[in-house]
Order: sequence, then C-alpha cells, then structure tokens
Amino acid sequence: MNSLLISFLFSVQLTVGDLLSDGLEKIVEFFDPKPPVFERKINQKHQFEIDQCTLTYNGKELKFGQTIDDWVEIMGPYNTKTFDSGPFVWQEMGVRIYTRRKTGKISTIMFLYGRQPRDFSLEIELETQRALGGEKKVQEYLEHERTFYPKYFFVDSILVDGILMDDQFYLDKYHIPKELNQARIEKGLTPFHKSMWKWNWVVLKNCDDQEYALTVEVNKKNLGKLVSIEFRINQTNFE
Repeated sequence: MNSLLISFLFSVQLTVGDLLSDGLEKIVEFFDPKPPVFERKINQKHQFEIDQCTLTYNGKELKFGQTIDDWVEIMGPYNTKTFDSGPFVWQEMGVRIYTRRKTGKISTIMFLYGRQPRDFSLEIELETQRALGGEKKVQEYLEHERTFYPKYFFVDSILVDGILMDDQFYLDKYHIPKELNQARIEKGLTPFHKSMWKWNWVVLKNCDDQEYALTVEVNKKNLGKLVSIEFRINQTNFE
C-alpha cells in the first residue's frame, strides 16, 4: 500500500514538474522568442556574390566605375531604363542598376525582392496624377511603373561575405537583426546597424580608400521580409 502511494505521489510530482517546466519555457519564449529557421539556397541561374568589396556574377567580376555596356557583356542585356542615364532594370532577373548621371559610370546594384506597399491604391494614385496633369500625367506614371519595377522579383539568395541572404529577415524584440548580425560577428565581420532611413539597415565597408555600403530595406508592413538588398559605392574617384 505504501509503495503504491509513493509511486502515485512521485508520478504527480513529475507531472507538476513537467507542467511548470513547459510553462516556464513558454514564458521565456514569449519574452525572448527563438528566430525562425530559414531554408536558404543561392540562385543557381544568377549567382551573385559580394565578398567584402568585390562583386561577381556567375564567377565574373563586376566593377563599380565601369559603364553599363561593360556589365551587359557579363550579365546580358537589360530590358528597360527609366531615363537615358538609368536606372537600368533586368526585368526577368529582378535587378536594378544605377549610374552616375554626369559620367554614366555604375555606382549601385539592387536585388529587388518586392516593393514597399502603396500608401494609396493604384486607382487613387492614377486619379491624383490625372488631377495634376490629365491623361498625359497618367501615362507618364504608368510608364515609370513599367520601367522602374521588374516584371519578376529576384528569387533565392545572394552570397554576402560568405552568408546567404535573401528576402527572409528576422528582427528580434528590440527590432535588431540579431540572427544575421550574430552570423557576421562569428565571421569577424561588422554587423548591420540602423540607417538614418526608417526601414533600412546598413553595413559600411572600406576598400582601397573607397567607402562602400551594403543596405537592406525592410518591408514596412511585414518586418519579416526585405524588399531589397543594395550594394553601392559611396565615395568615388569617377564622379
């Protein structure tokens, strides 16, 4: 009889202990949630890699300061341009490139994973344009939409300093990209810090007396997604 009672009390103790343990884990998870596990893979058709300040496409180097024709030889022809000086958009790839207006030399590449949600519907935007300048203004707006944004967004990852990056993003409870920064710190790299622009995080790099910036832009209505990854040269000797 005593042995049965002892066994019963022991099982009750284990059950209560398990419940308390589970409850404690849920409390800890609520205040310090674990980051999601992302499945990442590099874009096999368009393999971009940023290694410190060096950018390559399918193993071939793309250099800032070159002309758009130089990059076309490596990446293939672009599909649209908003103005003569760009930006130039590879519609099928989901890539946009900017050049310096005065020199025509390349300064920025953007991998477009989406676009920021509209503040107003397209219908309201068109009505606003119509009120500003009639049908001509509407057609100019639609042409800008067609040439500035790609038909398809970039898919899968690019390799950045040995770390796969894509549109999947995680901000912890302090709105810090803890997982990404931890991966960079473990490799001895500078972590991302908050930019002066509200939805952007940036890493600055210095190579050969030139400053480069690697910037990610977060979707303002879904902080778990990026709309773009941008790599550019800030200070240049080819203005």
